[in-house]
Amino acid sequence: SQTFSQTDATASTSVSQPIQTVLVQPLPEKAQTTSSPVPSNPTTQPTPQAGMTAKIEQIIGTARESPQDASVQFLCAVQLQRFKDTENAKLLFKETIALEPEFAEAYYNLAQIYQNEGNLQEAVSFLESAVKANPDNSKFKSVLANILMDRGDISEASALAKSSAELDPNNSEGHFALARVYYASKRHQEALDAIAKGFEIESQAPTQIYQSLNELRNQVKSEMVSH
Repeated sequence: SQTFSQTDATASTSVSQPIQTVLVQPLPEKAQTTSSPVPSNPTTQPTPQAGMTAKIEQIIGTARESPQDASVQFLCAVQLQRFKDTENAKLLFKETIALEPEFAEAYYNLAQIYQNEGNLQEAVSFLESAVKANPDNSKFKSVLANILMDRGDISEASALAKSSAELDPNNSEGHFALARVYYASKRHQEALDAIAKGFEIESQAPTQIYQSLNELRNQVKSEMVSH
């Protein structure tokens, strides 16, 4: 779980939430075109790892059968991402973008992979491309705003957070990002107001953002008392 530092308010530690994969859809099962080799010992059962390897190979095969179809490349990449084959997933997401440069979700999912790998520079780069491809997506902007806050880039994060909250008032992560911006700017009451809006949304269906909002609220109130 994400935690807050008690030190620099402008960074407030790495509190952005892991990016969630989008458009995860199961691929249709393919008919086997070749027969499986007969095991030397009929009683031996395939290992789970062998089964996963076979599934991954099938997914890659599906992508190769439709090399000019961006949607197929994307869906195959998402499935590989679910199987934690991130290297092949990255290749197919990039192939998706090569075929369709405005495929915003491909940029977003690439950002997810790079964020999980700790490569925030690449994550930011792909998120910026996602926002450029789809500037009306509140989620893309809130995720990018929080990562930028982790890096201490308050100015750019501020514009993104405000836009995210305006585009989708029900995006709790957008209100969380905006609260972080206000807190870093010493605008404590505005931070608490943004946190309250986030809590109102989270009370209906709590996510990981709920804990982050609670920790930020405690941090803001503590600083207000100390001053």
